[in-house]
Amino acid sequence: MDTLCSVAVTVPQRLRMPSTTALAVAGAAAGLGVVLLATSVGVRAGLAPATLARQFGILFAVGGAAALGLLALLRFRAFLLVLFAVRPVLDAFKGAGGSAGVLDPSLAIGGLFLAAAVVWLYAQHAGGLLRPMSRTSWALCLLVLAHCVSVLASTSPVASGTAAAKVASGALMFVVLEQVLHQTPRYTRPLFLAAAASLAVPAVVACVQVVQRGGFTGTARINGTFVHPNSFASYLVILGLAALALSPHLAGRERTAARATAVVSLPLLVLTSGRAAWLAFLVGVLVIGAVQSKRLIAGCLLGVVLAVSVVPGVTDRFADLGQERQVGRGDPNSLAFRFRYWQAIAPMANSTPIVGIGPDMVERSRPEKLQPHNTFLQAYVETSAVGLLALLGVVWGFAKVLRAALRRGLGRP
Repeated sequence: MDTLCSVAVTVPQRLRMPSTTALAVAGAAAGLGVVLLATSVGVRAGLAPATLARQFGILFAVGGAAALGLLALLRFRAFLLVLFAVRPVLDAFKGAGGSAGVLDPSLAIGGLFLAAAVVWLYAQHAGGLLRPMSRTSWALCLLVLAHCVSVLASTSPVASGTAAAKVASGALMFVVLEQVLHQTPRYTRPLFLAAAASLAVPAVVACVQVVQRGGFTGTARINGTFVHPNSFASYLVILGLAALALSPHLAGRERTAARATAVVSLPLLVLTSGRAAWLAFLVGVLVIGAVQSKRLIAGCLLGVVLAVSVVPGVTDRFADLGQERQVGRGDPNSLAFRFRYWQAIAPMANSTPIVGIGPDMVERSRPEKLQPHNTFLQAYVETSAVGLLALLGVVWGFAKVLRAALRRGLGRP
């Protein structure tokens, strides 16, 4: 590991580049990576025949990953910003089942990030810059460990290992950002702008889907570049709430970007038809409005009235909760179906109660081939009680941070 740290610290000097030249090369690498990845998504989206699209899409994705690798070497924090900006478009390579196989660009980018982040963290440790990790970070590490151990019990180790690697990548991103923001608090603004920029491609794809699926009067759900509408909805909730919360604290172009992000996110969120996401967004707006401005709450309520009046899918999504299951016609009540599905999933943990059945194995083991749509139950079945406790620890850590922020916003000790 000392060798890796030495390489991470000394390679830029060995290149004998002045800082301005290194910055120019890093910028060129970032631009090339974004262009190649965006091109690969466009080709994959249907601008070429299927075989040609796959070949060129993978070619451009590999080139983009190579350019991002150079950027990670020269400017690690800029590399993080680019990852935030391009990550949402990578799911466009996945099929309806949520997998693009071994050539999935998100796996390549994830592997690149894992390697770069480990080297960077060790370099910070060697330089005496590493801060003590928060309890939330430790809980995330325990969650990763539970996923890795549960791979041993999986009937499909490759699939479970891939899922565990994705969890590890997400946890490591949190740990890295925690360190970066401790060292450079002003990094929050470029980080948000990168996240806001990530909405561009998914928003364009979503608008195309709106037109293709009947416009605002249709009832089909949109998913943007994401595999499922619920994933797209979760992304929009986080981005939209962040934009609303940060907008009063920004100025100039940054405030304009935040407002534009909120304006674009909200109608797309409505068209995802994600009931849980709608409720989560409403709760978030109520909290932000209570701290910042009551006008935000009034605007949100007005938006709800307009959505119910104009978009038929809104009322339809709640109307099906009262429908009865009919033989031969499936179950129009998706919530009732999920309750039955959860009851069928829970006993799966009995076979391997100590380590779980393995990450991503509920969907692969059940005849329905559906995700659990219940993160806590999925953690328990796939990674045992240890994984569930770790997940609850993560939630508790986030809850404490949000509670402290809310108290500060309300002027309470």
